[in-house]
Amino acid sequence: MAYVEDHEVSHVVDSHAGQYMPREFVATWGEFLYPQDAKMMLDVASCAAGPEDAFYCEAWCDIANNAEVRIPYGDETLIFTIHENEGIYLVRDGVEWCDECEWFKSADCDCPHV
Repeated sequence: MAYVEDHEVSHVVDSHAGQYMPREFVATWGEFLYPQDAKMMLDVASCAAGPEDAFYCEAWCDIANNAEVRIPYGDETLIFTIHENEGIYLVRDGVEWCDECEWFKSADCDCPHV
């Protein structure tokens, strides 16, 4: 997990996991999801149960669209959003999307926004 602290965008679950990507994601990141309320805990449980759970897809959509990942890091808390595109990524709060690149803006981008 330590590698996400050093990156703006981190690939945390590979697309090869297929329909099991949400299950793999919550196995590692579930405890860091916010808000930590009853609804989130139900969604995490559904994803942890796997695609056989009746609410698996709905639960994953709720997590991916509404949750953030908060990781304690020294005296601060790093905040990430979840992005799914041929895998699952954690994106540092404040990193912007580039319409030209169709990816997140970075120092390596050759688009005019840099």
